[in-house]
Amino acid sequence: MSIRRPPSKPDLAQRLLTELVCRREETRGHPQDDPQAEAAARKAGGSLLERAHVRAGALADSPALLGRLRRLLGWQRRALIAWCLITLLAGVMAAQLLLGEGTVLNLPLALLVLVGTNLLLLALWLLLAAVGSSANPLAALPWTALAARLRLVDRSDADDPVRAALTLLGSAGRGRALAGLASHLGWLAYSVGALLTLALLMTLREFQFTWQTTLLAADSLRGLASALSWLPGLFGAQGPDLLPLQPPMSDVERQAWARWLLLAVAVYGVAPRLVAALACAAWATSRLNALGADAHRPGIARLRARLLPDHRAQAVIDPAPPARPTLPPPPRAAVATLPTGGVVAVSLEWPRGTGAVGSDDWQWLEGVDDPAQLSELAGRLPQPSPRALVLAVRASATPDRGLQRAIHALVAATPVPLWLALGERDRLQARGAAAAAQRLADWQALASDAGAQGVLGLNASPPELAA
Repeated sequence: MSIRRPPSKPDLAQRLLTELVCRREETRGHPQDDPQAEAAARKAGGSLLERAHVRAGALADSPALLGRLRRLLGWQRRALIAWCLITLLAGVMAAQLLLGEGTVLNLPLALLVLVGTNLLLLALWLLLAAVGSSANPLAALPWTALAARLRLVDRSDADDPVRAALTLLGSAGRGRALAGLASHLGWLAYSVGALLTLALLMTLREFQFTWQTTLLAADSLRGLASALSWLPGLFGAQGPDLLPLQPPMSDVERQAWARWLLLAVAVYGVAPRLVAALACAAWATSRLNALGADAHRPGIARLRARLLPDHRAQAVIDPAPPARPTLPPPPRAAVATLPTGGVVAVSLEWPRGTGAVGSDDWQWLEGVDDPAQLSELAGRLPQPSPRALVLAVRASATPDRGLQRAIHALVAATPVPLWLALGERDRLQARGAAAAAQRLADWQALASDAGAQGVLGLNASPPELAA
């Protein structure tokens, strides 16, 4: 049976599968032995990343898992379509109830119903995005419970791979991007439904328009109408300076107010949500494309000898330096011990890091999914600057030179001392005393060569950290 070369850009389900396989093997500390899958990857050809995608799909349990992932993504797409249809019908009903059977349409009330709530919630979303809210709707319990009810997730299995896929879709900003996209598409459908209904009903029926009010004076009404006419006026709509605010109106004046209302709903309701939806779509696409796309992470880099045997002697990705690393480490900070306060911590490729190591007074940032993102960590530090930064990693992970270069760049870009903290030491000790001692020595060497202060629990003054 011939194996086709994988596409340069696998679909989302294939990238999720590769990411899940990679994380599973990084947790175990070694790749899964499957000669048939590795042979299929070598026969497919391509880059290391392309071969890793083929290998992940050719593992014994991958076809069933890939089918479950495709069901999950299909369910999410259908849920998004249903959400847009519901909001479209809501916009149609809102416009129809607003017009009703009457012949006089109150323009301020129409704008409040069709545009006001939309703009208010959009402003709230922009505010939360500006302050960097870490709300994660896609990783919340209701989504997992709903997926379990649809039999997409095993209720009894905490390590269910589809549950892990939901967590992946909600981490590293992907959850906020996808939730924002769903919200903007819903409000866009609502505004489009209302706009089309207004246009249809005002085409078939005759209406008078008014700016009726009980509390506001006529001058206040005219000022409000003038303010709201600014954007529609850019598209040729006439404002209250040329049109009356109260009936009776001539046919030309009623037609002008009808065009004004349609333009107001378009520019205040449809256009902002369309722009926001496109921005969230681009944001979500960039975040989702990063899944399973890092050939330098340990789970994929350690497959090089298995999947690219012809290149083993060249050692292209990870050449051993003759004596010292090619980049000289930056000068060490003056701090020799970890301070008792002002410590900021972040976990690398380890979602349970925040609850397994460290002190109660540490301030934990959102975890980093891969070493390539460490370069962005310097811009996320709180102000004023903390006294120390701790990077929590799994003790069983591989301290390769790719990770060393990433930590070296972080030390150079961060004006605070950096420490490494090892978690899940029990997994490392299970490999045997000799292997555990060698791995801990490798972590010490990496910390020294990368310019870090040290490894907590090994050569630092604080006590041993919990495994």
